[in-house]
Formats: sequence, structure tokens, C-alpha cells
Amino acid sequence: MIIAAAKIRGISLDELDYMTWGQLIDYIIVYNNLHHTEETERETVQQAGQDDFDSF
Repeated sequence: MIIAAAKIRGISLDELDYMTWGQLIDYIIVYNNLHHTEETERETVQQAGQDDFDSF
């Protein structure tokens, strides 16, 4: 599963031979942090207003 995640993020099978498991997991974490910023999360979350509470 970790190898599949690395392949999705651009690591080739040859590069996997030179990486330890720790380096591979670190790469995946850093890749995710660089490509998924808080700005994308903020766009999907909105502050609830009175109308939202009334409809709930």
C-alpha cells in the first residue's frame, strides 16, 4: 500500500531500491503537505449562519 502511494506521487521503482521505509514515508508526507494546502480546505468549509441553523 505504501509502494502504491509512492507510485501515485511520482516515485519510480528504481528509486524505491535506494530508499528506506522511513525515507519513503517521509517523502509521501512532504508531498502531501506541499500539494494539499490549507487554502483548499478553507474553500470547502464555510461559517454557519442563522439560516443554516434554522434549516437544520
